[in-house]
Amino acid sequence: MPRIQVLAEGYEVMPGVRVVELGGHSPGSIGLEVETDDGLCVLTGDAIHSAAVARSGHNPLAFWDTDQADAAIRRCVDSGVTPDTITRSGFAEARSSTGTGSG
Repeated sequence: MPRIQVLAEGYEVMPGVRVVELGGHSPGSIGLEVETDDGLCVLTGDAIHSAAVARSGHNPLAFWDTDQADAAIRRCVDSGVTPDTITRSGFAEARSSTGTGSG
């Protein structure tokens, strides 16, 4: 039987990989901050699924709490996620000022 563990904001999954709460799209939505050699990468999951969502600051696919979803987008954008760093898979990479973004 698989072991289930509830993860909260800041939980370190493994060295350099931390949980970020990005609620709003659906209850319990999370992302991951990953420290890389090129800087910080943020995997946003469904919080930001396209560049248009990052630009507008609003997720039209928020099924649970739109205010919380919009706050999650702002949090990602404040961490450095920009429309040009949104990948086709729906995940976003945010690189620190010491690295470069890829899209």
